Amino acid sequence: MAKADPHRLYADAAMLGDAAASQDDQLDRAFGALEAALSRLERAATLRPPVDTENLKLKIENAALRDTVGDALGQIDALLADMDGGG
Repeated sequence: MAKADPHRLYADAAMLGDAAASQDDQLDRAFGALEAALSRLERAATLRPPVDTENLKLKIENAALRDTVGDALGQIDALLADMDGGG
């Protein structure tokens, strides 16, 4: 049976250690990139103004009231025109 070369065993272990360190570095960079992306998303979410549903509801109601008032004024104008023409 051949004897194992102790220098080669240590060299192989060192290469495995370097590979593991390299993978750790890659994982660290990947997690760093994910954390940076998450931070950007959180910042964008807080900078975006919230939807003001109450304000939107009031704008819709205001437009509807304007239409109703416009229709009513049109009817009043028609009645006045009839009165002037019939009088």
